[in-house]
Amino acid sequence: KLEMVKERERLDNARRFGEFRQLPLKDSRGLDYTKSIREVSPRSALETIIRHFTDSAEQKKEQRELADALRKQLDRAEERADKARDFRGAVDRIMSDYSRAAGVSPRQVAPWLTSQQIAEVREFAEKLPALNKDRIEFNDAASQAERGLREREAVDAARVSQQAHAFDPATARRSNRHLKRNHVLIGRIGTALPAADETAGRTYGLPRNRHFEVNGVRLD
Repeated sequence: KLEMVKERERLDNARRFGEFRQLPLKDSRGLDYTKSIREVSPRSALETIIRHFTDSAEQKKEQRELADALRKQLDRAEERADKARDFRGAVDRIMSDYSRAAGVSPRQVAPWLTSQQIAEVREFAEKLPALNKDRIEFNDAASQAERGLREREAVDAARVSQQAHAFDPATARRSNRHLKRNHVLIGRIGTALPAADETAGRTYGLPRNRHFEVNGVRLD
């Protein structure tokens, strides 16, 4: 919606201040220069009549070119405003369909914006009148987007912290020492037992007065 409002504002400004805009032209030598319609247009009905007979062909050509340039700018502004409005309508319909399927209101869906985009929305909203409905909507959307951004940043920070802890060299060394100690103790138990061929055909049990411990667990 922000882009639609911007394009609509550009169109309004083009219509309101078009005659004051500096429009590009080329002189007889092919060099670029700018002039506004206000500079070359007659200021009164009497001046219009007089200049109809006194202006040279070059001056009349310049006026026509300026009028054509302004008309093209207005046409482009109208086209961009229409496209922005149509795009906004399509996005609203898609959002409405998804929200209906999810069982939520479209206003409950927070915009997914970056910090720079949030700042842009707020900056544009500040230029609108205090009670303008677009200003209220933009400020509300910026607040929702900011809360969503903070939540995503918190999740990302927690994920990075977990990954850093998992790959911490000190943690890895402690884990390796723990595994190595277990292997040594298990190896000692294995060497204390007789070979398999010595116990073939009979039941073997550990002596009553001997026991082993693995990680503090007594094996009798």
